[in-house]
Amino acid sequence: LQDSRCGYVITESEYEKMRIEEMRNEKSLLTSHFSLLTSLAYIIYTSGSTGKPKGAMVEHQGPINMSLDQIRSFGITSDDHILQFSSQSFDASLYEIFMAMFSGATLVISPRSITSDPQSFAKYLNEKTVTVVTLPPVYLGVLNRDDLRTVKTIITAGEPAVVGDALYYSRHKQYINAYGPSEASVCVSFHRVDPNRAYQGAIPIGKPISNTQIFILDESLQPVPIGVQGEICVSGDGLGRGYLNRPDLSQEKFILNPFYPEKRMYKTGDIGKWLPDGHIEFIGRKDEQVKIRGYRIELGEIENALRQYPDVAETLVIAQKGSGTDKELAAYFTTENKVNAGDWSAQNLRVFLAKQLPEYMIPAHFVRLEKFPVTPNGKIDRKALPEPKDAELDTGTVYVPPTGELEVILAEIWEAVLGKKAGISDNYFALGGDSIKAIQIVSRLRQKNLNLEVIDIFRYPTIAQLAEKITALSRIIDQRPVSGHVPLTAIQSWFFKTFTGDYRHFNQAVILSSTERLNEDALKAAFRAIQTHHDALRMRYRISEDRIVQENALPD
Repeated sequence: LQDSRCGYVITESEYEKMRIEEMRNEKSLLTSHFSLLTSLAYIIYTSGSTGKPKGAMVEHQGPINMSLDQIRSFGITSDDHILQFSSQSFDASLYEIFMAMFSGATLVISPRSITSDPQSFAKYLNEKTVTVVTLPPVYLGVLNRDDLRTVKTIITAGEPAVVGDALYYSRHKQYINAYGPSEASVCVSFHRVDPNRAYQGAIPIGKPISNTQIFILDESLQPVPIGVQGEICVSGDGLGRGYLNRPDLSQEKFILNPFYPEKRMYKTGDIGKWLPDGHIEFIGRKDEQVKIRGYRIELGEIENALRQYPDVAETLVIAQKGSGTDKELAAYFTTENKVNAGDWSAQNLRVFLAKQLPEYMIPAHFVRLEKFPVTPNGKIDRKALPEPKDAELDTGTVYVPPTGELEVILAEIWEAVLGKKAGISDNYFALGGDSIKAIQIVSRLRQKNLNLEVIDIFRYPTIAQLAEKITALSRIIDQRPVSGHVPLTAIQSWFFKTFTGDYRHFNQAVILSSTERLNEDALKAAFRAIQTHHDALRMRYRISEDRIVQENALPD
């Protein structure tokens, strides 16, 4: 109310005593007369990633252009009965209302009381002979596929379409996957699902609607090639004015179109890519890009890969706090076959994903759900998802307790580093292990005067296997200088071959200076603690007779 300077509130008698702050001295933006397509039609508030609502201002020409395009493209006639599923507080309701009004079709209001019961909902659709529905993919997934007898056109939007549902319905009905942000009149593109097409990963969001242009650009606002990911940007008649009372944010998101300077363009924050047939594939949100162990990861890319596993329907991957300060990936999914779900062991899923994704993109947790929890708007309710530790899949192995001394030591270290109870047959990676944690395990073993190479954890990923390697390699760590050939990484090899003495090659070097006297004992203690924790800092390398020599570098 404060942000919009609302002058009038339409309510019901039961709410009329509710205290509403009066702003009668403020001129309402919505009371002025309008006569142009470019006049303001409505302000829709969206929370955004910060949680602070911002009002997107949309003009009349946007919804009109969008509705007329849908009527023509979907073949809507006055004989249709179009369902209004969305609440009027969401702009998706405009998609439904005006598609009916502009075509002379019948608008069927969906009572909120029946949407919570899929059977009652389907019965209601059949009683009202509803022919066109717009539903969130998650909600469509809970309906019995054979119950939608009168429906001829299904439109999904708001979340990625479920491939199995889309292909099934497209064999008997028209299935449309639509896309669009609130800042650009509800829908800016759509894809008509082809039942004979082999979709790889996700259902595309299609091509732009009439009088709309979509660009996929890199960080420099340059077009990316086909198949390369970039930010989806929208321009055209459906573009809103910007955000009410947020000139800074409007200037950041609504920019001049670099290809048509007389127009503006909205940076959606969504990531997508062009397909060879001219359609667009939605990848995920730009602000949902996460960083795990230094790697930038698109969660949507993992979701698309998991969706290719047999019978997997909906997928959602999130980043959450793991053991220590690390982040871990957790994958949630539902399945097509609700009676016989097949083998959903975490081990099988990891093996499948490892063929498509690098190790750091494979989730630490897998949780299979009967259905995703949803918000009143029909979108996935992330806050209602179960904790992975309470609901994750079986790792695929039977717990076998450690017996020998080395197995017990390894199990204790694994549990400390991985934060999970470890049996001797459990796979290291199935418990959420990675290369960084492998270094921590090796370091802890050396503190117990046991030696193991990091590569051994990758070669022998169970405690039972590693215990034998430790037995063969066990020794008291010798602090005297050692020399010999040391296997180097590609980066280390480049460094030693190209190093010319230029100090600038040491990108982690720090020169300390202070105008006040430092506490030297505290500084030495800090460096000593860091060296004790990090193996690499206890060693130094030098070149001797064309060989890389490794020496102990611990301070006195």
